[in-house]
Amino acid sequence: MLKLTARCRHVMHMLGWQPQQPHPAAASMVLEHCDIGDLRDLKKSHENFSVEFPEGLTWHVLKSVSLALAFLATGHGTENYGHGSWVSIVHRDIKPANILLKRDSTSPFPQVKLTDLGIAGLSGRHGYQEDVHDSRVGTPFWQAPEFPKSSTSADLWALGAVVDFLALKVTPYDAAEYMRAVGTR
Repeated sequence: MLKLTARCRHVMHMLGWQPQQPHPAAASMVLEHCDIGDLRDLKKSHENFSVEFPEGLTWHVLKSVSLALAFLATGHGTENYGHGSWVSIVHRDIKPANILLKRDSTSPFPQVKLTDLGIAGLSGRHGYQEDVHDSRVGTPFWQAPEFPKSSTSADLWALGAVVDFLALKVTPYDAAEYMRAVGTR
């Protein structure tokens, strides 16, 4: 999956890997360096200094992550695009901590990188994640209402929740309310 995503500038690139000793079956990945850090920490630093999060940056994040999700869903930019052979990739954990930022000397805005495809999966014939029996993965507070079903639509819902977080300073669910709702599923 990482080889496929290397074609999108808005998805984190793996530069290499190194087997871990004494367990060579486990490996450490070498990823691009994102000097600004993640979106959650950047938002927190703005709040610590009582500075509004820039609206232009919110729009830039929305556009960049939308392009990353469009790539994962359609394969746009690959030889498989438009030929029906691309199987959609469902990220399943869209949240501010999985959106990294890297300085860009050619733009007033940083490069935006969607990261952590560790629990990503392939979309099944009905559009939902079907490659595992239990899809209860990801960060519950950032999951779409149809959780535990995962889909490219659920990824897009989570991106909307990220934009709400940046613009309105709200998370998708109140913690106590969420725990009550999950207990009823």
